[in-house]
Amino acid sequence: MSGNEAAVPELSVIVPAYDAAGTIEVQLGALLEQRPEHPWEVLVCDNGSTDGTPDLVRRWGRRMPELRLVDASAVRGPGAARNAGAAVARSSRLAFCDADDRVGPGWVAGMRRALDAHDVVAGRFETVPTPRHRVAVTWSPQEHGLTTLDFLPGFVTAGAGNLGVRSAAFRSVGGFDETAATREDDDLCLRLQIAGYRLAFDPALVLRVRRREGVLAVYRQAYAYGVGSRWLEYRYALVARSLVRSTAEVPRGDGIVTTRQGSVSTSPARRAAAARALRKVARLWNPADIADVVWRAGWSRGRRVVPPATMPQVAPPDRSVDGRDPA
Repeated sequence: MSGNEAAVPELSVIVPAYDAAGTIEVQLGALLEQRPEHPWEVLVCDNGSTDGTPDLVRRWGRRMPELRLVDASAVRGPGAARNAGAAVARSSRLAFCDADDRVGPGWVAGMRRALDAHDVVAGRFETVPTPRHRVAVTWSPQEHGLTTLDFLPGFVTAGAGNLGVRSAAFRSVGGFDETAATREDDDLCLRLQIAGYRLAFDPALVLRVRRREGVLAVYRQAYAYGVGSRWLEYRYALVARSLVRSTAEVPRGDGIVTTRQGSVSTSPARRAAAARALRKVARLWNPADIADVVWRAGWSRGRRVVPPATMPQVAPPDRSVDGRDPA
């Protein structure tokens, strides 16, 4: 759209990127195809890539006037990269997507409309099919609605790969927690709800998500999410205690927690079952079954990592919370 460089954008699309040269062109191509009737901008926030990602983005900028490259190398991590983009965004509406996915047609215009009606909105994930011979997780969160957490009833969360937030709301809670290795998007959603904002779900905002492929990649992602899940439960232990309204010990994650990684119990019996299942991997021929076993093993292992006792905890809200924003 001509004049976008001078006009004040009505939507800032923020894309964190780290060594994303192999994937980001698909996302940039999808964004290039977007033809909204309003001015907008795309901020690719490079988190210290060494694979030529910045040069690639600069080349795309020659044919995409909406595109800007942001140096987000000061602090490593996707949360820090997104915060760097939000800090220089020129719009009061922020839309986040990732460098290894692909936004659907009309996503930019749809996100702008959604943020006119809601302070926080999440879209639908649609999994890109994986070749049958590849080991990859086949299920996907956020396909039909927002994610719920069993240990925090009344709250909902969503992934940052398809998330829109008004900048005033984003700034009011301090943006993403840059110390979080994973689950920083869930953490942001929870803090927004505690602050009084409600999270909407718009299924018309579609993001095509690519899943990790290969046993090692699946295991590493599951392990990281298991660590993040444990971190999230400790971080919100006071909130959980206030919800149960009891002096009983706050749940430490020994029960089942429903998150965007699925439901997994980390009781000793379940861990033993996961170990037995892992030993059977060599006898499995269905890649989806292998991926499921590997995921559970990685998740269970990650859940054993106990956060430090000095980790700051979030104070509970002074009112009841219903995190869903009615459509």
